[in-house]
Amino acid sequence: MNSRQSLVGGATNDVGRATSWLQRELRLPEPDELARLLAAPPGDAVPLVLPFLTGERSTGWVGSARATLHKVGFAATAVDLYRGTLEAIVWSFQRIAEQLAVVGGPVDRASVGGRVTNEAPGLLPLLADGLGIDLVPVTIKRSTLRGTALVALDVIAPDEKRADVTTGQTIRPRSDQADRLARRRAELDELYRAVVPAIPSGSRPPL
Repeated sequence: MNSRQSLVGGATNDVGRATSWLQRELRLPEPDELARLLAAPPGDAVPLVLPFLTGERSTGWVGSARATLHKVGFAATAVDLYRGTLEAIVWSFQRIAEQLAVVGGPVDRASVGGRVTNEAPGLLPLLADGLGIDLVPVTIKRSTLRGTALVALDVIAPDEKRADVTTGQTIRPRSDQADRLARRRAELDELYRAVVPAIPSGSRPPL
């Protein structure tokens, strides 16, 4: 950005697209009931999912990658498929967060915003569990524009008071989910290596 600051991040294609696709194609319960079901311990029928409906950006940058459903049995329900996809989205963010920690160090709290954080039942609790950090939902619209404005204000009005942003209740990780999600991540890493073609590291764009 300038000689003193850098902006780093990771890009994903299929978060809002993936949840919208599931809500369109599956016979899911109403949002409140779906969130309640997702708060319960998962059964054994939850499949492994790679969520690349429109290709992968961070972290592998394999544009030809497509979604994979693995270990789908007859007992799997629409809620199981939904949960598996949410876990896959969490896995994508885990991979990005791991690389960001190399650059900026570990974090214990993050702000989250955007349409999908408000419209995808059950996503934020699972994301907090998977990342192992507190999440603070930002409730304003176009939340990414606020970040852009803060960057600009550092240049054009560094002494101007910043407006407070409205937030929801902090979501804290549930310690009893850590071991399961760690196993889930290892299984998804293995599935990714098995089905997504590797590309030369030198051809990947920076994070």
